[in-house]
Amino acid sequence: KFTGRGLGLAAALGIIRGHHGAVSVLSAPNKGTQFTVLIPVGTKISTHPKIKIRREEVLDGSPQTVLLIDDEEDIRNSVSKMLTRTGCTVYTASDGQEGLGLFLRSRHELDLIILDLIMPHLDGVEVYQKLLDYDNDVPVLIMSGYAEQDVTERFGNKSFNFIQKPFGLNALQEKIRAALLPSTGKDRSDPNQTQP
Repeated sequence: KFTGRGLGLAAALGIIRGHHGAVSVLSAPNKGTQFTVLIPVGTKISTHPKIKIRREEVLDGSPQTVLLIDDEEDIRNSVSKMLTRTGCTVYTASDGQEGLGLFLRSRHELDLIILDLIMPHLDGVEVYQKLLDYDNDVPVLIMSGYAEQDVTERFGNKSFNFIQKPFGLNALQEKIRAALLPSTGKDRSDPNQTQP
């Protein structure tokens, strides 16, 4: 398989640690490998109630037009549905090259870009840098199954907005609002403004 397919051990470990768990590995030549995943027992019983959100509450401080770039169709569909529920218009791209093309065609409409880290052709780090080359004020939210510390190393310890997969609607809304806070207040809908 090529890079970018499957969850990967590092991503799985990041998710497990995010739930305060641990992994035990036993491996021996000609005997195979055994992984034991240890997750703490929860103390609350969840009934998974449907989330009821008033549109006006969700849109308060949230973007209206989002570009979502992820090579996994299931994730694109899932995150796109979350965003649509909050009243957003969503453009989707299946890889970094397609995402950059959509960005260049629609950049003045976009309020936020949500970008996967691991993708074929151009990975999230490469796409992120190219986006900043075109517009160093564009709000970007990086998403990955890797732990934030691992992702930070990939970005050379630079500051960026991050959400770890898997995530729910409430966590996504919080991260979106945080990603938009550093904005300089430039009106991104005005095509007459000077762009790099």
